[in-house]
Amino acid sequence: MEYGANSRYKPVGAKTRNTSAEMTAIKNNPLEQAYSLTGLNQKTAPEYTPEEAAQNGRIWDPETKRWIKGSAEDRSLAAKFFGDTLVYAKYDHDGWQENPVTGEMGNHHKGEFIEDENGNYFTEILGDRQLGEKQVVSAWDVLTKENSAANAFDFMDSDEADKSVGGIAMKTIAQMAPYFIPGMNTVYGAFTALVGLGSVMPTFYKSMESLFTGENPTRLYDNATRLENWFKKFTPGMTQHGREHFFSLESLGNQLADLSGQLWQQRAAASLAAQFYKLPDTKDLKTLADWDKYKQQSEKMNRAGKALSLGYMGLTQAADVYNDALNSGYDKRTAGLASLMTAGALFGIMNYNESANGLGTWFLDKTTGYNQEITQAPVIRAAKTLYAKLEAGVQKAVGTGDFSGVDGALAKFKLKAINYLDDAFRASGEDIWKGFIVEGVEEVSEEMIQDAVKGIIDTMSWAGFTAKEGSFGGWSNVFSQEGAQRYFQTLVGGALGGAVFGAQNVVQDRINKWVNKDYVSPRE
Repeated sequence: MEYGANSRYKPVGAKTRNTSAEMTAIKNNPLEQAYSLTGLNQKTAPEYTPEEAAQNGRIWDPETKRWIKGSAEDRSLAAKFFGDTLVYAKYDHDGWQENPVTGEMGNHHKGEFIEDENGNYFTEILGDRQLGEKQVVSAWDVLTKENSAANAFDFMDSDEADKSVGGIAMKTIAQMAPYFIPGMNTVYGAFTALVGLGSVMPTFYKSMESLFTGENPTRLYDNATRLENWFKKFTPGMTQHGREHFFSLESLGNQLADLSGQLWQQRAAASLAAQFYKLPDTKDLKTLADWDKYKQQSEKMNRAGKALSLGYMGLTQAADVYNDALNSGYDKRTAGLASLMTAGALFGIMNYNESANGLGTWFLDKTTGYNQEITQAPVIRAAKTLYAKLEAGVQKAVGTGDFSGVDGALAKFKLKAINYLDDAFRASGEDIWKGFIVEGVEEVSEEMIQDAVKGIIDTMSWAGFTAKEGSFGGWSNVFSQEGAQRYFQTLVGGALGGAVFGAQNVVQDRINKWVNKDYVSPRE
């Protein structure tokens, strides 16, 4: 038995308990926490999130197995945006595995941050490896250095534990503001569309190649992966709270910004149709035959614009399915099949029965900017002038009683004019509310189509028709709390995004009318 050094009951020669104070040191402390300084056996709150700590750590090159000089935050601005894509160094599965830096074996969990020989977190170059479930270091999160004066005003930085409501609002506004500036929205939408195509076309190529090469990709496939990975760094990051909570204000803000941008990107894709179908100058519309030619040409352009818009949308959605398939355990050939099936299904269903007010017409008329209401606006302006001349001719003919020159023409013209005016002004005031409803339903429809394709692939895997047995989640992918939350957030995000897009169209029309008194808007 042991006794305290000052115990009155301690027998002579009995063992004395050591009661001296001892300091406990933390061997590995990547988050820079103090221990036993705020209370007995208590740690202080972490000064950094794991992501912020890794950004301050070194950069590991898995290909050469060497450290790169500097950290993710120390790199130059050019390197942050145009250099190698970095990911946070984490273990990618559960179980007994090796630390790639130290070579030590240990039992680790999927998603656990890897520590270097000094017990610090770090980032690594992704290169031409599949992204999988790795977390990319967003260029926006390392734009300014942590705890610097500039970082205090950097609301695009989203690697902290949580973000204030004001910070989320500022970040969302910053992402959407360019789309509300007339002229700039078109240019910015075209730029982001090019970035979007640049990010999805490599995945589309990989889907095509995978059908033929399977698990034996070519060097071109690896280069496509490297290019695909490079574009990932432009995606804004999310806080710990945003990643851990599927339905949150931050994720809703990101979705709102993404959908608003996507609508403008679809409009930019649709605008390419104007390069193939040139509309005549309205000054040359002298006869009813000229009007008919204009209308026929505009209808061709509108159909082509909708097809291009749908094609862009299908590619962006299919790219996500390809990576989801790989993450779900499927082989590359099955992932390619799932991706191409998704693109084909989205394009086919949305474009079905388009000429008879099918889904393509209902969903796209208010987004692409290429519909009969909008392209007929110049015709309306010409029609008003021509109509006034015909009316003057009629008044003059009344005095002479000779209507032979204008009677028939006027009857035909009135019929045409009424048709054009009716077609063009049918949409008056619908943009905001129709955008709110239509875009929400469209996003949910896209989600349902993707889930249907995933269900088909899961069924094929269950029946043994895929090289590797995988699963997107089966029924639980849809019929679960997570599935319900995903659909609800998609509906809300799509509805808000459509409403914002419609509001922007109305604002732009008002500005155009203020600048040009002769401007004719189909939304008035």
